[in-house]
Amino acid sequence: MNKLLLFFIITVSQLNADIINPPDGSELSYIHVLFEWEAAEGANEYNFELSATDNFSSPLINISTNELFYIEKDNINWQSSYYWRIKSENSDWIVASFTTGKS
Repeated sequence: MNKLLLFFIITVSQLNADIINPPDGSELSYIHVLFEWEAAEGANEYNFELSATDNFSSPLINISTNELFYIEKDNINWQSSYYWRIKSENSDWIVASFTTGKS
């Protein structure tokens, strides 16, 4: 029974992408940000959103990409809080947040 549970956990974890950078809850000392995530098994495309609010009602960025990263240079300001999320076509959103420090 334990082997079956372990197999299930490994299989499910490989279906979802995971956040690499910026780490959840981090404070950044820069405003040109590299967003990076792990590949989700079988995924060809990812939806990336960046928002100043945790409900993503008015995202600053909403793009689809086949890359495992996105670089933002224009929409991030000093001393601000941001939320970002990523999902592949066959997974749920994975959400993280970060703040920027003083310039």
